[in-house]
Amino acid sequence: MITLKNVSIETNSRTNNSFLIKNINLNLRKGDNVGLMGPNGSGKTSLLMAISGLMPISTGEIIYSSDDRSVSVIDYLSAINFELNAHDNLKLITKLYDPDRVCSEKFVDLVLHDAELKKDRSKILKQYSSGMIMRLIISLIFLINPRILIIDEWLTVLDSSFRNFVLNKLSSFKDSEKLLVIASHDRNFLEQICGKIVNLENGLIENIEKLG
Repeated sequence: MITLKNVSIETNSRTNNSFLIKNINLNLRKGDNVGLMGPNGSGKTSLLMAISGLMPISTGEIIYSSDDRSVSVIDYLSAINFELNAHDNLKLITKLYDPDRVCSEKFVDLVLHDAELKKDRSKILKQYSSGMIMRLIISLIFLINPRILIIDEWLTVLDSSFRNFVLNKLSSFKDSEKLLVIASHDRNFLEQICGKIVNLENGLIENIEKLG
């Protein structure tokens, strides 16, 4: 579904490590749940943004063998208007990223229900906590039901009950016709939902572990 061949992203830094990621080779197929692990600065977010098309690569090639558009939590978060309420943000984001969908009041209500935010639908988003914002975006994405889902590290802002909701949803990607790529520091979480873990260090792939 997505193939990365010798992908590198250079930085403008004069430090010894002048790459955010370097010589990345990966094959991401339908049914893969892939976890990215590594310390801060290891290249996880840069790799996710490259796969999402949100960051240009310096060298190498990314080949998309499917017409399915990837859905990135990073991308959706960047579209938020903090001066609008939840209802209007859902309308705006759906129009931007899923223009063929009719964002009906019923659809908005379903998102707010899953996010446990119905009582907060009229609040502008600058009054939301980071956890509330993430619940809104994650619930929207799950109802859109993408075939390619890319998620950066955000679990720390979710409460335990909603985290379990997310875990159940992400587990459904495994062995399906979908592709999930997710970065996290929480190895236990990744082991519950992923079939392989890509370990990154200083922008390089150290190894790829197959699970289960």
